[in-house]
Amino acid sequence: MKNILTFAGSDPTSGAGVQMDLRVFSRLSVRGFSVINTVTAQNTKEVRSVFPLPVKIIREQLKALFSEFTFDAAKTGMIYSADAVREFSRFVKERAVKHLVVDPVMVSSTGRPLMGRETIEIFKKKLLPLSEVITPNLKEAERLAEMEISGRDDLMRAARKIHQLGPENVVITGGDLKGEWVWDLLFDGADFHWFRARKIKGEFHGTGCCFSAALTVYLSKGYRIKDAVRRARDFVRRAIKGAYSITDGLRLLGI
Repeated sequence: MKNILTFAGSDPTSGAGVQMDLRVFSRLSVRGFSVINTVTAQNTKEVRSVFPLPVKIIREQLKALFSEFTFDAAKTGMIYSADAVREFSRFVKERAVKHLVVDPVMVSSTGRPLMGRETIEIFKKKLLPLSEVITPNLKEAERLAEMEISGRDDLMRAARKIHQLGPENVVITGGDLKGEWVWDLLFDGADFHWFRARKIKGEFHGTGCCFSAALTVYLSKGYRIKDAVRRARDFVRRAIKGAYSITDGLRLLGI
């Protein structure tokens, strides 16, 4: 069984963050490990507060795990502080983690900023060059590429710009583009690969975390990037189709 590490924030709803990652890992039959770098107080309607853990605690979590286990893959989600980015980047580089998937969680599903300017700059410099793939959504891609995206041509230009920051592959999830179709784009540094599906109506919590976690699993199992993206998309789509509401907030994925 593969060992996979998630480095992210805690979501008490279990609809996103470390909790979502671990649910996906379990569903796809890999062994999940987690290091929490941020604790949030949130529900499906709002993020009320964010508490980045002291870097000493983050370091101790990483040291405890890496001293005993080896990891077939790792992924990141929310990383609130620049110090946390530096610490995790150092461990990943020293331990030569083979598959690193970076989900640049910059804004919550409910609209709360989750990454400051300093953190973004350190994130670009330290973490992206170590990653096999980065998985921004539309808004995150706009911020990383420093441009507006309004169509498929813009998606391709943004993917090229983000690729220049260092990741081997860029996957932009284009569900926020206007129209009836979801256009997701994979750029591997040479070729563009498009994935299309009809949009499913509704507002959902944790789709980005779900996708990046599933993608990490499939890469750890040896799938090539294009096949891994396709399988991860299918997994998320099934989860969205099975989504449910507990209150009148965002719907939770059916995993």
